[in-house]
Amino acid sequence: PGVPQLVEEDFYRRNAEFRAFLVDHDRFFDELSSAKARKHFTKFVARWNAGKLSERLYFLKDDAQQKPSRSTDPSSRADP
Repeated sequence: PGVPQLVEEDFYRRNAEFRAFLVDHDRFFDELSSAKARKHFTKFVARWNAGKLSERLYFLKDDAQQKPSRSTDPSSRADP
Protein backbone atom coordinates (compact mmCIF):
# COMPACT_ATOMS: atom_id res chain seq x y z
CA PRO A 1 0.00 0.00 0.00
CA GLY A 2 2.91 2.40 -0.48
CA VAL A 3 4.05 2.44 3.15
CA PRO A 4 7.52 1.82 4.56
CA GLN A 5 8.53 -1.71 5.48
CA LEU A 6 8.67 -2.51 9.18
CA VAL A 7 11.34 -4.28 11.21
CA GLU A 8 11.29 -5.76 14.72
CA GLU A 9 12.76 -2.52 16.11
CA ASP A 10 9.51 -0.72 15.18
CA PHE A 11 7.76 -2.36 18.16
CA TYR A 12 7.28 0.95 20.00
CA ARG A 13 6.98 3.25 16.99
CA ARG A 14 4.08 1.25 15.51
CA ASN A 15 2.39 0.42 18.80
CA ALA A 16 -0.94 2.08 17.87
CA GLU A 17 -1.20 0.04 14.68
CA PHE A 18 -0.10 -3.11 16.49
CA ARG A 19 -2.71 -2.64 19.22
CA ALA A 20 -5.44 -2.17 16.58
CA PHE A 21 -4.21 -5.34 14.83
CA LEU A 22 -4.48 -7.25 18.11
CA VAL A 23 -8.02 -6.02 18.74
CA ASP A 24 -8.96 -7.18 15.23
CA HIS A 25 -7.82 -10.64 16.39
CA ASP A 26 -9.64 -10.49 19.75
CA ARG A 27 -6.45 -9.91 21.72
CA PHE A 28 -5.43 -7.04 23.96
CA PHE A 29 -1.89 -5.75 24.32
CA ASP A 30 -2.24 -5.17 28.06
CA GLU A 31 -3.07 -8.83 28.59
CA LEU A 32 -0.04 -10.25 26.75
CA SER A 33 3.29 -11.16 28.30
CA SER A 34 6.31 -9.46 26.76
CA ALA A 35 7.23 -12.68 24.98
CA LYS A 36 3.73 -13.14 23.54
CA ALA A 37 3.57 -9.49 22.47
CA ARG A 38 6.87 -9.85 20.61
CA LYS A 39 5.66 -13.08 18.99
CA HIS A 40 2.47 -11.39 17.77
CA PHE A 41 4.46 -8.34 16.64
CA THR A 42 6.61 -10.60 14.45
CA LYS A 43 3.42 -11.82 12.75
CA PHE A 44 2.18 -8.22 12.47
CA VAL A 45 5.44 -7.13 10.79
CA ALA A 46 5.28 -10.00 8.29
CA ARG A 47 1.67 -9.22 7.37
CA TRP A 48 2.35 -5.46 7.26
CA ASN A 49 5.30 -5.92 4.91
CA ALA A 50 3.29 -8.29 2.71
CA GLY A 51 0.43 -5.77 2.48
CA LYS A 52 -2.01 -8.25 4.00
CA LEU A 53 -3.46 -6.07 6.76
CA SER A 54 -6.65 -4.08 6.73
CA GLU A 55 -5.94 -0.88 4.82
CA ARG A 56 -7.05 1.25 7.76
CA LEU A 57 -4.10 0.00 9.82
CA TYR A 58 -1.64 1.51 7.36
CA PHE A 59 -3.11 4.97 7.81
CA LEU A 60 -3.72 5.29 11.55
CA LYS A 61 -2.63 8.58 13.04
CA ASP A 62 -0.55 7.96 16.18
CA ASP A 63 -1.71 11.21 17.78
CA ALA A 64 -5.39 10.55 17.05
CA GLN A 65 -5.46 6.79 17.56
CA GLN A 66 -6.87 5.59 20.83
CA LYS A 67 -4.89 2.64 22.11
CA PRO A 68 -7.49 -0.08 22.53
CA SER A 69 -7.46 -2.17 25.65
CA ARG A 70 -10.09 -4.29 27.30
CA SER A 71 -11.02 -1.36 29.55
CA THR A 72 -11.49 1.05 26.61
CA ASP A 73 -13.05 -1.36 24.13
CA PRO A 74 -16.85 -0.89 24.38
CA SER A 75 -17.51 -4.42 23.10
CA SER A 76 -15.71 -5.90 26.10
CA ARG A 77 -17.84 -4.17 28.72
CA ALA A 78 -20.62 -6.03 30.45
CA ASP A 79 -24.09 -4.55 30.19
CA PRO A 80 -25.11 -2.76 33.41
